[in-house]
Amino acid sequence: MRLAPLAPLGLLAGLLLLTCQSDSAPRPATVPEPSPAASSSPAAGTEELHTLPLAFKGMELYSWLDERGEWAFDVTFGTNRRKFLDEVKSKPLTLAQVRERIAELPELESLTWTADVAGKDGEIVSLPFPPAAIVDELVAVARAKGVRIGGGPVPEGE
Repeated sequence: MRLAPLAPLGLLAGLLLLTCQSDSAPRPATVPEPSPAASSSPAAGTEELHTLPLAFKGMELYSWLDERGEWAFDVTFGTNRRKFLDEVKSKPLTLAQVRERIAELPELESLTWTADVAGKDGEIVSLPFPPAAIVDELVAVARAKGVRIGGGPVPEGE
């Protein structure tokens, strides 16, 4: 029991660390997340705040035409490397799903619409951008949420 006299020192050190935190430190964005009761019962309507931090290097948005000629999308974490085509196309999202995914991003998140990926042999493959109507729709969803969207087909200065 020789450690017992040291316990107050540990508690004091912990309190000191908590009080020394700066109020100017960046705070993560918050996104309302429906409670389990709200999802099973529309009348419940109670919401909890779920904290989502901003992505360290932002998020990236990719688009392409799938085998059926439908627009497919991917939203992934930004990195310092070029993504591979197979990687981007591994979990395609429909237009409805990408709208939902963008709406889930925290306010002030950075979303860059990117076209260039690496092919199987490392060659650069440029993915297409959808028609202006789809671009405008996704830009509107992002801006309504407070997501900073840019790159590719996104009009500048709006």
